Amino acid sequence: MMDDWIVKRNNLQEEKNELLEEREKIITSEIRNELGGDAQALDDKIKIITSKITYITAKIHSLHCSRIRKIC
Repeated sequence: MMDDWIVKRNNLQEEKNELLEEREKIITSEIRNELGGDAQALDDKIKIITSKITYITAKIHSLHCSRIRKIC
């Protein structure tokens, strides 16, 4: 179970990194004024992914603590 959460978190982190790279290209491009909506949409998606990563990290931590309690 925890391994599945770790894989999901890693996949989301990769997606977030790709979006950040794409966002940087949009912002630094000469036509960024025309793509302002695209940058905002990417920002929104990045925020959602960041929230998911935070949730999954907390879930992994909780599962890890549960395993430790069972061992002791």
